Amino acid sequence: MFQLTKTQAVICFSTFSAVVAIFFFSAPAIAEGEDPSHSIKESTKRGVLIKKILPMPDVFTWNNHEVRFKESWMEKNPNGHHNLLCFQLIVDNSATEEMALQGKTNRSMEFREEGKRGKTLIIGTTVFFPFRSFKRIGRGRGLGEVVHYVEIKDPRTRKVSLRVHTMDHETDISKPTDTVLTFDQLLPES
Repeated sequence: MFQLTKTQAVICFSTFSAVVAIFFFSAPAIAEGEDPSHSIKESTKRGVLIKKILPMPDVFTWNNHEVRFKESWMEKNPNGHHNLLCFQLIVDNSATEEMALQGKTNRSMEFREEGKRGKTLIIGTTVFFPFRSFKRIGRGRGLGEVVHYVEIKDPRTRKVSLRVHTMDHETDISKPTDTVLTFDQLLPES
């Protein structure tokens, strides 16, 4: 018979809760069933890629974990409204560790617009489950790759600054960090 220790059961429940929260409680502004692309390659294949973006800083520390950008790009929103700034992160040298950490620590990264009070952006998250990730589950390496996206309401927006926050899912309190990410030159070359 398959049995879990108390610790394993808590981790499984926390991970399941995190997945449910991301799928059902994130507030995407895009049409139902029309997720952002999961990579630059997919964005290109779908014909929605506008351009690759180079964020600054491209490496930062969050809760004692090294975070760097896997890739960052602008794409046309699949439902035709606004453009999307999309990015994937590598946490501690793993594309799936961001999701795993949320399950283990009950904390996640959030991104909030710096200085504009939400008038320009709508921010969301989706999770991509590549086939290779399922091989890692048995080794405790996470469930999926998180794709963060920002729906930019004003098409003339040239620059976006996002402050990294830590969301504690036990208390529902989000605390800002010292890290501000800047995405510059968002508009395609004329």
